[in-house]
Amino acid sequence: MRYLKLIRKMKRVFIQPVLTLSILTMTLVSAGCSASGDVTEFLKPKRAPSDRTIYSIYQDTQLDYSTSSDVLTRMQHLKTLTNNPADPNAAKLGTHILSQSKNVIALQGTSGRDHKMWLNMSAFDENSTTVRRKYFVVEDERPKFLFVKPWEGLRFETEMFIPQTVLAEPYGDDNSKRIAILNSILESFRNDIDELEQDNKNLRTLAMMVNQALQTALTKLDNSPGEAAILDDTEGLEFDHINLDKARIQMLLENDIATVKILAGSFEEKISFKELK
Repeated sequence: MRYLKLIRKMKRVFIQPVLTLSILTMTLVSAGCSASGDVTEFLKPKRAPSDRTIYSIYQDTQLDYSTSSDVLTRMQHLKTLTNNPADPNAAKLGTHILSQSKNVIALQGTSGRDHKMWLNMSAFDENSTTVRRKYFVVEDERPKFLFVKPWEGLRFETEMFIPQTVLAEPYGDDNSKRIAILNSILESFRNDIDELEQDNKNLRTLAMMVNQALQTALTKLDNSPGEAAILDDTEGLEFDHINLDKARIQMLLENDIATVKILAGSFEEKISFKELK
């Protein structure tokens, strides 16, 4: 009798949940969902786009090749990941805002409950039909906790053509030239940001964080010009960010194209420049 009771109990524990799951699946299929497609999508939790997905716009945009139509198509595709505000998952997915001016196209957004803000931006010159400058920014705003290293961080990347007027200038040495190029990059970023609507609080915050990082790095180089020589090193140049503590900057030059990468705060601890490809 004891064994019969044990067997009945095991049936209730193991068989009933399986039957319940089977009934749920059959209900979904009978409602018009295919077992191999929509059912899987129905059961899959919705999440905000990953950093990799957001970064793909920047990565796939090519200088002197991608057109405004190419950039808009990629940004519109990512923007479709945003659900209707009435959707209960909307808070997880965050918001996306597409902005466009005469020479700049940008997609800026938040990653909902991940406490992240991000920006993809491409810029064109007055007479160019292809991208001349591109930018990628992520700011992680997760708060600090006692006895835990800060989660806050900034990641910034840009690739752009440097004006010939900057490159042709007679410099005393290579370090002076590198500093002048970095100053030119900061000026280009400010000019491109200024073309966009500035009543967007998140956009202003991202612009301020990048400005602070570039300006702080330039201040260090103004005080110690010789350190510009290590900007192209594997680990780049270390400097102190005004809000995020430790930071690193790397600048690579190839002909008239400059690539700059900045990792600050939590990003400086979690990622190396080698991983940013």
